Amino acid sequence: MTVEASTEPVASFTSVANGLEVTFTNTSTNSTTYSWDFGVDGDDTDVSTDKDPVYTYATDGTYTVKLIASDDNGTTNEITAEVTVAAAAVLVVEFNNGTFDLYASTDTENYQKNNDMWEEPDGWDDANFQVGGMSTDGKKIGETKTNGIKFADALRGLYQEIVVEIGTSYTVTFDASTETWIDGVQVDKLKAYLLTGPITSETQIIDDGGASDNVYTSVTAKSPVLQADATKSGWVTYTMNFTAETTSLVFFLKSIDPAADSNNESWLDNIIITKD
Repeated sequence: MTVEASTEPVASFTSVANGLEVTFTNTSTNSTTYSWDFGVDGDDTDVSTDKDPVYTYATDGTYTVKLIASDDNGTTNEITAEVTVAAAAVLVVEFNNGTFDLYASTDTENYQKNNDMWEEPDGWDDANFQVGGMSTDGKKIGETKTNGIKFADALRGLYQEIVVEIGTSYTVTFDASTETWIDGVQVDKLKAYLLTGPITSETQIIDDGGASDNVYTSVTAKSPVLQADATKSGWVTYTMNFTAETTSLVFFLKSIDPAADSNNESWLDNIIITKD
C-alpha cells in the first residue's frame, strides 16, 4: 500500500531579533497565502500578509506571534511562537565632569575632587606630571562663577579616556583663557590631543600620518593678540573634529609654556563632546 504525502498546509517560521526589529522567515509548506499577528495586545495594526515580514516592536518584551498558512483550497494551518525583543543599549558619550562643577566650591570636603576624573592613568612614566589645579575662575554663566582648571606651570595637564562608537563623527570643544600677553607674540600655552587609545607617556603620542599614528587631531591654545584679552575672562572656544576608528577616545592636554607660573596662568573649562 502506498501512503501519499499530505498536501495540506503546514505553518512554520523562524525569527531573528535585532534590537526591537524582528525579521521573520516563513518556512511553511504547501501554502500560498499567509496571515501574521505579531502579538501586541490592544493593537489591531500589528498584522501582515507578507510572506517574510519585518516587524518593529515599540517596547521591550516577549510577544506571542501567530502565523496562519493557507492553500488555494482555503485549507489552513496555524502556529504560534514567542519572540523576545529588547532595545539596543544607547551608548552615552560624554566626558566625566568636563565642566568641573560636580562639586561646588562651597563643598569644602569634595571640591578638590572635581579634577580626580582627569588625572593621568596608572603607570604614567613622569612622576612630576600632575593634573591641573582646581579654580573658581571657570567660564562664567552670565554673572555666575563656575569651576575650572588652572595651569600655573608646565608640569600640569589633563587626561581622560571614554568610550565612543566606531564610525561615528564627533566634535570636541573646550574653553580656554590666559593672562599671558607679550606684545607682538602669541605664546603657545596649552596643547590638546584626541588620541585613538590610552597612553602612559607623552612619548607614545605619534602624529606623523603613518601607520602607527594615534592622533585624530590636536589644537594649541595661544595667548591673545590684544592685551585687553589677557584676562581670566578672555575665553576662547577651541574645536576638534574626528570620526572614531576605535571604541576608545583619550583627551590629553598639557601646559606647554615653560614660562608658565602664578603670574602667567591659563584656565580651562567646559570640555564637551557631541555627536555630529
